[in-house]
Amino acid sequence: MNIEASLKNIGLDQKERTVYLKLLEIGEVSMTDIARISQIKRPTAYLVIEDLIQKGLVSETLIGKRKKYAAIHPNRLVEIAQDQKRQMEDSLPDLLALYHQSKSKPRIQVFENKAGMNLVYKDMFSALKNGAEALFFANVDAIHKEVPEVMNNFKESISKLKTIKIRELHYRSKTTNQWSKNFKKEYKKGYQLRHLSNEFEFGFTDNVIYENKLVIFSLKNHIFAIVIESEEIAKTYRAMFEWAWKMGR
Repeated sequence: MNIEASLKNIGLDQKERTVYLKLLEIGEVSMTDIARISQIKRPTAYLVIEDLIQKGLVSETLIGKRKKYAAIHPNRLVEIAQDQKRQMEDSLPDLLALYHQSKSKPRIQVFENKAGMNLVYKDMFSALKNGAEALFFANVDAIHKEVPEVMNNFKESISKLKTIKIRELHYRSKTTNQWSKNFKKEYKKGYQLRHLSNEFEFGFTDNVIYENKLVIFSLKNHIFAIVIESEEIAKTYRAMFEWAWKMGR
């Protein structure tokens, strides 16, 4: 992430970012100099500096009859980010209350591309850390072909878990056999896999049920994930998984 993006993430607008970076670079200057080097009008420079002073990012010093302004040490940026994190953590219980206020109404979310896939897997692994079980209808060949880097991230995340509760259903293939062989060898207790008949093969998808969520990943051409959060839908698909699990070998 570049400097501009980092400053934007903690709430600095374009003019504030420009002025702060210029002050870091050249040191203590007057308001006239700030307007000139930042290429903004003097009245605007006053407003920007006032905001930066309030955020604790710029200091004001009176030298004779003139005021000089300088950037505060960049450590202050870290303090701001930490303060924002603490405020968000303090607000989290209220946010979660709003998020879960209607359990009877399904919540549907769509996540785009590989970055979206990783976000969904991150949520799943957070659930696994808390003891949840993940049930997969997986097309390992499709994942290996279309998103091998996601598969690598998956392996890395599993290795960090203290306990594993994962069951997977596949159809047989060379890739699937190697995948299951490696995982069974490394995670004997918590990882279980069964194969289904090749009579009906999965499409280019990956599907997982965990907690009250059903996730459907589409891996062909345009990659996306649909997350359906519903106790009843998850219950239904969990029952379908258990039925298929008994049919697997």
